[in-house]
Amino acid sequence: MIMNSGAVVSQNGYSVGNIAKDIIEYNNITLDANSTSVNTSFSVMSVGELGFSTDATYGDVCDKAIEKGFSLCKPENGLWLFFNDSNGFVFNDLVVAMLPLSDRDDVHYSVFRICKSNDSEYKWLGCYYGKRDRVCSVNQKFVFTR
Repeated sequence: MIMNSGAVVSQNGYSVGNIAKDIIEYNNITLDANSTSVNTSFSVMSVGELGFSTDATYGDVCDKAIEKGFSLCKPENGLWLFFNDSNGFVFNDLVVAMLPLSDRDDVHYSVFRICKSNDSEYKWLGCYYGKRDRVCSVNQKFVFTR
């Protein structure tokens, strides 16, 4: 769980990848591990559902979502979604649309990616290269706030 100090511990079917862990700690992103609600409405849309007929860049995906009235998530929103499945999203491969964050070495500019195995309750928080020129599949799903 995420502790107030920003430390990340993998337990109870949750696992945090090394780059995600580094980004969380370097940017001091915290979440109350007991938080069961958030005052934010989430929407999941694929690149195609946003109106693209082919693959699109991450920058174009974010711009189109904003044009349609969505907002980018805060990093804490991504952590909350990772630990709380109350919205009923299917987390097979969900990218948290947000401004990219750097790690301590200023090498990775990433957004969070939530993955869940189809046949288990195991969930993994990783990273997705978040630069504007990253090409995203027309089927890739993103979560935005409303």
